[in-house]
Amino acid sequence: MAPAEKQASPGASREQLAVLPHLVRVLYEALFWSPLDNLRGIVGRLRDLGRPSTTWSELYMLHIRTWSGFRRLLSFVVDVFLLPFGLRRRLRVLFGQALGREQPPPLLRVPGLSGYEDESWFYMNGVATNETMALESGRYIAAIFRRPVTVIPNFTRSLLPDLLQVTAQKGYAPMTGAGARALAAIGAALRDPNCGRVVVLAHSQGAVVIGRVLLALDHDRLVSSSNLEKLEIYTFGNPSDLMSTVRRIGALEHFANRRDLVARLGVLAQRSIERGSIHIEGPVYIADRYGHFFNEHYLHGVETRTFLDPRGLASARLYSYLNGAVPAPGRDAA
Repeated sequence: MAPAEKQASPGASREQLAVLPHLVRVLYEALFWSPLDNLRGIVGRLRDLGRPSTTWSELYMLHIRTWSGFRRLLSFVVDVFLLPFGLRRRLRVLFGQALGREQPPPLLRVPGLSGYEDESWFYMNGVATNETMALESGRYIAAIFRRPVTVIPNFTRSLLPDLLQVTAQKGYAPMTGAGARALAAIGAALRDPNCGRVVVLAHSQGAVVIGRVLLALDHDRLVSSSNLEKLEIYTFGNPSDLMSTVRRIGALEHFANRRDLVARLGVLAQRSIERGSIHIEGPVYIADRYGHFFNEHYLHGVETRTFLDPRGLASARLYSYLNGAVPAPGRDAA
């Protein structure tokens, strides 16, 4: 956890980095020697593709049993591989406007059990995730934590533009439209006197975006220090260069698969961390496995408490929320 007041780490200064050489060096150090291992670092072990760990899994799309299942897979392929720059979604919005239809909401609400009205939960997805898959992840979060969840969609522009965008975000820190939506929604929840806890889950590129949002909130004097302490952030496969605060927040934890290629660009980039060119605060909980998909490789691991601290213990604060539970009074992040 960040102390109440501290000086920002010298290694975190963007001006001190030669950005492009830094990005190239981190990528070089992250890659496995085997091309097959690089593939496994994203999709997991190839032998597991035919046996998803849960019906919420992204891999379950490959198990087509119904016409709706085929349509979902086709929609994903079109969004992520065939139509660049979010063209399908943009055309849908334009046609909707022309026909006078109601526009899709910028935030997606997933219901949960009642009794958590004093909490606000948010989720932001990573690259190559269309609206359907982001909503599916939100439903999985609601199922295992029993809370209502607001999904802040990080709309895919298709795979290559997504990768270029996250590289720019990692190296040059622009605030995207998704970041602006997240900043507005999370900031409003923090300022709400009836909300006692704001929990944010962020995967992959979503973690990079939330890192920028955290920086903005940390410097936003409209958000008091006491309100900022209500904020808890949990990242998964985090490729960020920077995630830190000057003021204290409630919790900051990271979950990473040791052989996740994307996590090796950020939270597991040990050489860059030692050089001071990557600065990510908070404990890291690790599982010794391949894979970067949120539902299949991360959220299922949280549900089964697979991620362990350096002592080999399942001590993450996030586990205290499983099945609708709440952390014991006074329990803080490690």
